[in-house]
Amino acid sequence: MSGAAHNVPALRHLAHAAAERRLGEVLDKRAAALCAAPDTDFCLVEEAGGLAIGWDGYILARLAPGRSMLEPAVRTARPLDRLSAERRGLLRARMEQWIVRQVAHNVPALRHLAYAAADKQATPGVRALAAMLVDSGGLLARRSLAAQLAALDKADRHALHRARVRLGALDVYVQPLLKPAAIHWRAALLSIRAGLPMPRLPAQSAATLDGSADPRGAALGFRRLGTTWLRVDLADRLATHAHHVKAHKGSDPIDHALATSLGLDPDTLKRLMLEVGFVPAGEAWKWRGNHRASPRAEPPRPGNAFAALAKLKR
Repeated sequence: MSGAAHNVPALRHLAHAAAERRLGEVLDKRAAALCAAPDTDFCLVEEAGGLAIGWDGYILARLAPGRSMLEPAVRTARPLDRLSAERRGLLRARMEQWIVRQVAHNVPALRHLAYAAADKQATPGVRALAAMLVDSGGLLARRSLAAQLAALDKADRHALHRARVRLGALDVYVQPLLKPAAIHWRAALLSIRAGLPMPRLPAQSAATLDGSADPRGAALGFRRLGTTWLRVDLADRLATHAHHVKAHKGSDPIDHALATSLGLDPDTLKRLMLEVGFVPAGEAWKWRGNHRASPRAEPPRPGNAFAALAKLKR
């Protein structure tokens, strides 16, 4: 190995150290102005080790698991150590404020659910389901909530509807959280809590994804059907149509116009119909139900969102 090649890591270390010194000098001069800077001056930055808060090309702080998924901890970058404790505290408070505002702006539905989960005026059923949705980032398969949904009464369902919670035929989700900005921030908050890098997110206009999709990114708004992913609200529309046809004793439960517009192949459509509760019967479809055992309340697993509120039901 040549001497020049051997010195590459050392040169990179020196360059990094120099950049940190420059940032420290800049911050020392501009700390007060930075605290008063508008939110648009800051940004969420992806790094190899996770996510951080950036400003003017510099990293000000790294984000780590905090008190809750919606409240990640702000760990100030090393260059800020050269500031006085007072200035460093003010800068950290400003960045914490930025995070709070971004959560409020981009995923307000999650914050409202968090309030519902802590609302002592709400019923235990609503509080438990709201807590589980917040913990999951706003989307859960309906089958995983069978016992909790069976325990809801009409008033509970109205309260959840007001919170924009959709109790779909296949998934329980919050429609506003499927918007691109919301998906981006849900991915960020879940990644920070898990200590993982950001997943590769689906294209903003995507209705379906193929098998090359990043499972972590796709799971934020899509249901897997074999090698295809279908956006949960569109899967819900097809499932709702099928149930509506069944309720009115129709013969064809498939919304062919929607399925065709989505480009669903026969295998994907069959998998979806099986999830809904239909099986092929020649050229037609036959209702067979889900044939799952009646949901029973089981002891919650320690550590999950429902466990924290289970004592309220008792």
